[in-house]
Amino acid sequence: MEIIFRIVEGGDFYHSASPLDIVDEENNYSIMHNITYSFHNMKKLLDFGRKALFYVRVLSGYEERKIRNHRLQLEQRLQQAQERKAALRKIPEQFVLAEVRRMVEEMQNLNKKIDEIEASFEDHFNPIDKKAEIIMKTQLEGEESSMKEMTKAMQAQALLEAEKIANVNDADTNLSNQETESTTKQHAQMR
Repeated sequence: MEIIFRIVEGGDFYHSASPLDIVDEENNYSIMHNITYSFHNMKKLLDFGRKALFYVRVLSGYEERKIRNHRLQLEQRLQQAQERKAALRKIPEQFVLAEVRRMVEEMQNLNKKIDEIEASFEDHFNPIDKKAEIIMKTQLEGEESSMKEMTKAMQAQALLEAEKIANVNDADTNLSNQETESTTKQHAQMR
């Protein structure tokens, strides 16, 4: 007769026997009762052993240390989780601050480049500006001289016209004087 005992999870005993092994053919007597009784006693013995081991652990302080270590591990995990949570909350702020810093640096670099470009433009265009200024001065001087010449010419022309007008007026007055004289002579002769 073959009966196999195995320990499975939880420490319970389990048996497997073929159906032929459970019945004794000679005595025609079922041995199932004996097997069940022996399993029951074995289970009680194991329970007693577990309880005794637990009491020994408690009395020796092993269980208390184990519980304390477990509690400390849980507290450490909780603290680490809170630190990670706080770090995750800070990440967006840090990201935004980093972006702002980066943008400020880019703007400063851009301003520096613009200043450098303006300085190079000024250096490049300074000779051109000086030449343009010289040209403008010469043009203004030329315009001023031509304006002076034109004003002189206009004054001369105005004087000529004034002389002409004066001559014409003199001629008119002379003519009118002559006419008046001739009319007065005619009047005098008529009288």
